[in-house]
Amino acid sequence: MDLPDAVLILRICCGVLLLWAGLHKLVNLGATREAILGYRVIPFRFVRVAAVVLSAAEFVTGVLLVIGVMPGIASVAALAVFAGFAGGIASTLVRGIKTACSCFSTSPFESTSVVTLARAVVLVAMSASVVAASRENLPAVPGSRLIPDVTVAVGAAVLLRLVGLVPQALLYLREKPVVAPARGHRVSLRHLPLEPPLPLISNDEVDTLVEVTVSQGGMRGER
Repeated sequence: MDLPDAVLILRICCGVLLLWAGLHKLVNLGATREAILGYRVIPFRFVRVAAVVLSAAEFVTGVLLVIGVMPGIASVAALAVFAGFAGGIASTLVRGIKTACSCFSTSPFESTSVVTLARAVVLVAMSASVVAASRENLPAVPGSRLIPDVTVAVGAAVLLRLVGLVPQALLYLREKPVVAPARGHRVSLRHLPLEPPLPLISNDEVDTLVEVTVSQGGMRGER
């Protein structure tokens, strides 16, 4: 893999993550405001503005990185956003605050942890590499390698997105299974009439009863 291919993959990977994050947060601004409040860094009166500015910045930066327009400026903006993520997550870990990460979505299942901090640091390094490469006159990537490079970049973005769910998955696997009785249909016998059980009789007694019944029936018929 040549340097232009590596830079293209890094740029598109960062762009896809920011594009998805910005779009998701713009659609769910209420949840975005709650996520920002969870970090306890920005005063309450600035949360509404911060939610809109952050979401719009992520979306615009992601679009510019994906289509390759002003990659130098866009990569610097991506570096600032990812550095902000890393700083915010690190501050929650230092202060012992457990809150939703909300770096690339507003999902409550992805919380701040060492894993999400490591991911943010990796993204800082990736965007910094794109910033450094944008200052050089790198040759364009041939058209025959665009589709493979884009495929690798999108796959890497998906993996980085799912990395934040690893702590929650490990916590789920560590939980001890709870054994509960199986649910079934219960039959209540409280409203059934209580009747004494029938006495057991022998075959001879049965024959005698049958003969008596037949004879009584015959006598009634004669009358």
